[in-house]
Amino acid sequence: MFAALAVSACSSITEDQITINSEPQGAVVVINNEVVGVTPATVSLPRDGVYEVTLSRKGYKDLKTTISPMSTNDF
Repeated sequence: MFAALAVSACSSITEDQITINSEPQGAVVVINNEVVGVTPATVSLPRDGVYEVTLSRKGYKDLKTTISPMSTNDF
């Protein structure tokens, strides 16, 4: 199991830039069934979506969660 998942965001007019991190780093990041990088990973996502995020790393249990851009979250 991953010890932590950190998600931070920076906004623009139509997209949010999301940074995904894990402890330990080096987990494969999959968003909506598409590999987008390895943690720490920064991706741009349209504001009008909800995204299924999976982190995978050999020797650890996969972590699955759902995120949406900051404009629609109550943080």
